[in-house]
Amino acid sequence: ASLDALDAATGDIVWSWTPTSEQGDSFFRNVVVTNNLVFASTDKAIFAINLATRAVAWTYPKPGAVSIIADRTLLITEGGKETTGRVIAIGLK
Repeated sequence: ASLDALDAATGDIVWSWTPTSEQGDSFFRNVVVTNNLVFASTDKAIFAINLATRAVAWTYPKPGAVSIIADRTLLITEGGKETTGRVIAIGLK
């Protein structure tokens, strides 16, 4: 499985990121894109991928659905296929 960035006009793949087997075997939940990062969850962790370098900037060791609220806080509703009911808040710079 890979995370693909597409050209809006053509639909062509501009770049891709594929997790290693240690990073996860499949993607779960949603993807959130900011000015400089894309947040995606595999079955093992959340990944913040730098849009300029296409490298992993940082990870959080639990999978889940992601959202960003107005005060620049990343919210993770923990869980891969099913939620655990736990919400994690991470302050973004």
